[in-house]
Amino acid sequence: MASRAIAGSLCLAAILCALTGCGENNLSGAGVTKLAQSEACFSNNCHQNAISPGTGKNIAQEWSLSAHNTSNAASCADCHEPAPGHPNSCNLCHGGTPSGTPQSTCSDVTVNPDSAGKCYKCHGPGSTVMPLAGFPGDKHHFVNSSSASYIITSAAVIDKQCRNCHNPHQNTLLTQHTDWAASGHGAVTAAAFTTYDFKTRGTAGVDPAASGAVKDDCVRCHTTTGYINFVTSGLTNVAPWAQSTDLGKQTIFCYACHYDSNNGRSYDYACRQVPAAKGFYNFSTGKGKVLNVVSFPDVGESNLCLHCHVGRESGATIKLVAATGVNFSKQGLLQSHYLSGGGTVYRTTGYQFYSSSAKYSDPSYYTHGSIGVNGFLAEDGANTGTGGPCIGCHMSPNRHTLSAVGEDSSGNITSIDSPMCVHCHYNHGPGADYSWTTAKLQAQQDGFNAALAALQLALNNHTPPIYFVPNYPYVVSIPNGTAANQFTNYGNADTMGAAFNYLLLLKEPGAWAHNDYYARRLIYDSIDSIDNGLLDNSVEATINALSGLTGTQKTNAINYLLKNGSGGTRY
Repeated sequence: MASRAIAGSLCLAAILCALTGCGENNLSGAGVTKLAQSEACFSNNCHQNAISPGTGKNIAQEWSLSAHNTSNAASCADCHEPAPGHPNSCNLCHGGTPSGTPQSTCSDVTVNPDSAGKCYKCHGPGSTVMPLAGFPGDKHHFVNSSSASYIITSAAVIDKQCRNCHNPHQNTLLTQHTDWAASGHGAVTAAAFTTYDFKTRGTAGVDPAASGAVKDDCVRCHTTTGYINFVTSGLTNVAPWAQSTDLGKQTIFCYACHYDSNNGRSYDYACRQVPAAKGFYNFSTGKGKVLNVVSFPDVGESNLCLHCHVGRESGATIKLVAATGVNFSKQGLLQSHYLSGGGTVYRTTGYQFYSSSAKYSDPSYYTHGSIGVNGFLAEDGANTGTGGPCIGCHMSPNRHTLSAVGEDSSGNITSIDSPMCVHCHYNHGPGADYSWTTAKLQAQQDGFNAALAALQLALNNHTPPIYFVPNYPYVVSIPNGTAANQFTNYGNADTMGAAFNYLLLLKEPGAWAHNDYYARRLIYDSIDSIDNGLLDNSVEATINALSGLTGTQKTNAINYLLKNGSGGTRY
């Protein structure tokens, strides 16, 4: 009997050991690696075949490649915090749990550590393990008083989801992360995100297509939350989403552009699907409301960019305002706003002096607007894809610096970074060498800048003189004037149009590359009109007569604006 009791006890002990091996495999203690701890989760038919809902990849394989593993930093248990004896229900492994049981019923483990704030154990400001706030060079993640940040907390949005930018299982910092952080979209000290508390600058219950004040609804492009609200509402939601008392200002985060509607996650880095862009170039005057809504072509993933890069006003709106009978001797300038590259590509933003659209139509060989649209073929036969022109030129292959060229600290072009250019800009044979070099691009940029300088001086020489300052109101009546000296005495639409074109292109420094022909024509016509009120091809003589330009600048401006240079004609 004793031997039977001993044998029975041994059998029971073996069974208990087996059960313990099944459930309580969270190894700990000095010298035990995170890999050893996590291998227990990936064995015994538990999680070795688990698939990430965000990427569709094997979670065990993703984690094995992550810095959490390779740096021996965090095991499965460190993030998911299983209860002692997990899984504490035999049915979880032995078939008793009905198929489709919600994960929320798994009370002995943190199913979603990110939503539960578990990342903050190691990465929060007060952590002693790996606090991002103290990480070398990191001043960006958490709210501070002087800049925007990547993580904010407000009454309306608790933006503490690390998964919005990082794969929780393969958390290794990617080149895309560092490139984005160095770009204008991730610049936490940039004026575009810090000048105002942009999350409060919007209008609730207003349809931008019918509003004459949409130019003031900054929230849709200067905050990530505002942008998402806008593009997911059929382009109607421009409401503020927080109060000024809520801390934090946003940059343009990863999940503004990356979101997979199939799984509700951002970290598979699929592009968010948004409708084609519209330019709301509306304006309200004492004479009434002017509505000028321009629909842009559907350019696939580049729709993401166009919503915020087509300008805030259009030269065409100036003509519509003139038709209402506004007194241009008492009217402030309509503001084009910044970085309106999409408007340049599709010729929607400039003030066009000629009534004939043919004067501004693209030459047949200009195809920037077709890049990446429905597999458009470049001149060498290369398929440019389906991402549209913005993605095709500024981001492929997978570049998040957004720069098409490299520049030194002085702004001189040092490299051509976009791989798209060479498919059209190459040597086509004798007498047709269209290949780009950094020297050729620099010459184009120098010509553009010189032409703009000439236009500025021509506006200074106007009667009454028109001067410019870097900040609001931008156009003043005396040199270095302030808001008290805002210029309003334009007299007519053409004079305002010339000033409008100058600021439009000054704030769109890539116009010479986006649509060189359009940029040349806008500057040429503006100088031609502002010098004597006539379109009489007096541009070369006006430039040569300007004081304040060097001889080199005059030559560069003339070569840029006139076909075949000195003695030539308008493009």
